[in-house]
Amino acid sequence: MVRGQRETDQQKYPDQLDSLMGNPRVWFLFTHVWEGPDIDDRLFIKFRLDGRGTLLEKFQTESAWLYLYDLTGRTGRQDSN
Repeated sequence: MVRGQRETDQQKYPDQLDSLMGNPRVWFLFTHVWEGPDIDDRLFIKFRLDGRGTLLEKFQTESAWLYLYDLTGRTGRQDSN
């Protein structure tokens, strides 16, 4: 599970995401996303995921995002957000 405070945990995101590699179906739920003038944590993590796997499904509400990724190593973007 990738979670935490941006100031301390953002550096840990790549290692945490790498630990999920090899799984064909991994759900990512984003709520209470930190957004600042220089970065949006959801987009930061999603960019990393797009480079490591394939987005299979996405669902969005006003305050939450849910993404399903195939992280078996086959990459391919099906959607940009």
